[in-house]
Amino acid sequence: MDNSIIMALAAVISGPIVASRILCNFEEDERRFAVCTKEWLALALIHILIAFLLFSAINPSRSANISVISFAGMVLGYPLLLNSKILSVNGIPIGPEYMLQQMERNLLPGIKYSIIKRYCKIADAWQKTDLECLHRFSSNYLMALEDGKKHLKFVDNLLNEAKEKPTSKACIMENSKTLYYKMKELGGLRALEWIIKNCGLHP
Repeated sequence: MDNSIIMALAAVISGPIVASRILCNFEEDERRFAVCTKEWLALALIHILIAFLLFSAINPSRSANISVISFAGMVLGYPLLLNSKILSVNGIPIGPEYMLQQMERNLLPGIKYSIIKRYCKIADAWQKTDLECLHRFSSNYLMALEDGKKHLKFVDNLLNEAKEKPTSKACIMENSKTLYYKMKELGGLRALEWIIKNCGLHP
């Protein structure tokens, strides 16, 4: 296999690894949504490009075949290089590391905003969904959780209270809102999206 292809493959693996360090700013269930944002994808692509250029500079001749050990060294070396103190003076990053850190800081608000928009879309769809449907799939989700069963009574009470006041839109809306925040607390963004999609909506 051509060395350029091998180096490109190493860059494609190592670049997203480094880009993933920005995900520590998010809850665990939000991270899979963060990696789908255009900001994170842009960050990953930039790291892939930088990693490829770095690998090309290290192996300019490209005549000798790259061994498995060398390939592993490239994949692991780029993340280790950026996480080390080599590119810093007195703990302050300089050069490429400084530029990359600034880039992460600039892209982070965009990723957070994308996730907030996702929450807003789900909340809007939630308000338009029948409470009984929300209750049914919320209960199903809780049943799948290790300690979810202890919250079933609370969820049931929300539906029963709304049924006792079928003409009270304020009660239904309030209980729907309460259910939303309860499921957000217990399952986060993933739970909310699973429930709303199973109710037939795709925000």
